[in-house]
Amino acid sequence: QRTSLYSMLEERAAQLTNAIDDILRVTGLPVSIQRVGSMFTVFFKAEPVTNYAQAKQCDTHGFAAFFHAMLEQGIHLPPSQFECWFMTTTHDDSVLNKTIEACKRAVQVMKAKRLSS
Repeated sequence: QRTSLYSMLEERAAQLTNAIDDILRVTGLPVSIQRVGSMFTVFFKAEPVTNYAQAKQCDTHGFAAFFHAMLEQGIHLPPSQFECWFMTTTHDDSVLNKTIEACKRAVQVMKAKRLSS
């Protein structure tokens, strides 16, 4: 039972992070998602982030724009690019699909704001 629960959480985290990665990469935004099991962090940096010095080089303004655009879509993310996201048993397929769709809309919001400034 325990192994299947962790496997399910890891599978859902992989599904979500792969979708987010695909959505953000299409926009040309630099993104690197670090994931261990069901925990992950979305960094706005093209190269993988493996230490604090690399994390400090991330585009925190880009992440802030993403955070607020997701919040406008009803998705509450950790407010700092340096915080971890956690997959839980309450994150079922409907929650994952809602998050993925919100990410697509958030990227459109970010693009529109970038074009208008």
